[in-house]
Amino acid sequence: MKIYIQKSVMDYKCTQDVIAHIGEKYEIIQYDKYTELAKELFLDIWDNFNINYENYTQNLSRRNNHFFIKKWTNLFVEDNKDFTSFEIYKKLWYTVYNVKIWMNCNLWCKYCYLLNTTKFTPEIAIYGNIQEETLKFVENHKDKKMLLNLWEYTDTFMLDKITDLTVFFNNLTLKYPNILIESRTKLQNLTLKFDPNPNFILGFSVSINELDKFWKKEQVLSKLNYI
Repeated sequence: MKIYIQKSVMDYKCTQDVIAHIGEKYEIIQYDKYTELAKELFLDIWDNFNINYENYTQNLSRRNNHFFIKKWTNLFVEDNKDFTSFEIYKKLWYTVYNVKIWMNCNLWCKYCYLLNTTKFTPEIAIYGNIQEETLKFVENHKDKKMLLNLWEYTDTFMLDKITDLTVFFNNLTLKYPNILIESRTKLQNLTLKFDPNPNFILGFSVSINELDKFWKKEQVLSKLNYI
């Protein structure tokens, strides 16, 4: 696996945590801008990625061998949709923000909306500046009731083993009483690294869509037993 790290995030805590975790196991390539990277890299990752599910599955192994840590400016997006799961918070005067902790997922379930929304950016990417930007955002809105939704763009716990970001967000709810965190995961046998906290909402997704070949009846029952 090759890890591409944007130079502007090298000194951020999340980036340093990832580098410390992976040690010398992977090749690290630093870059300033996407345009610096070799054309062959883009062809290798992006070529043939579109809303055709078969093309996704055929290219997953190639895409999963390229991993990005980069900087992003628009990490907090106010949710203005009428999702039922968020309406209960909005009725309690919470403002809901979808937070980009990282982008994409390695499960790629057949019915997932990410297949459409990320077809031009299919790489798995961590936003190295997420902790620093979150602290600034929360401090600037500490008098505002907020729900920070971590699962809109990815599985909340997908990369948690190398980032510990769920611990970071859980600690935010302990420091700032105006914040709720909503997370969601499809992972099984995950290990929580923090004590249960009523302001950190952990949701489990279970696939029962017959078109999703990754999930069979036995797997669904096993997941329900795990939950």
